[in-house]
Amino acid sequence: MKLLFSTFVLLMSAVVYAMAPFQQTGSVTDHFNDSSTIEINGQTFLVNNETTIHHYENGILTEKVIPEGTSIGYEINTDADGILKTISTIWLIRNDE
Repeated sequence: MKLLFSTFVLLMSAVVYAMAPFQQTGSVTDHFNDSSTIEINGQTFLVNNETTIHHYENGILTEKVIPEGTSIGYEINTDADGILKTISTIWLIRNDE
């Protein structure tokens, strides 16, 4: 019974992760054009050349351009002091989802 319950919990965790692989969601509040910062919900975050942007259709966005108003999911890495927040990965979210 314990094994069955553990397996169920593990499977449900995998399903939840597959549905939303990002930590945060928001809206781009200033046009992003491959710069060193991105503004999400009025808050500025750092972006670097290692930041990956995933397109809706499961591809990687090669031109790092995101129009203002685009809904996104994202992961944040924070420096050792907890001050500088860098976006490591961005997922574009379709507005009809």
